[in-house]
Amino acid sequence: MLCPRCSEHIQLQTAAGSNWKITCDWLHRPTVQPSIWETEGCGAHFFVRKGRLIWCP
Repeated sequence: MLCPRCSEHIQLQTAAGSNWKITCDWLHRPTVQPSIWETEGCGAHFFVRKGRLIWCP
């Protein structure tokens, strides 16, 4: 996915045993758990819930 703040590429390891879990509701909107924190780039920290970005302060 692309970082919504700086447009850099963010890779999430979603294979078995990874930290992230991605689910979709009946409208195919993704939810990613836990939050996504871009520590090497711009520092963006956000949640994806039902296809919407929720920014962390």
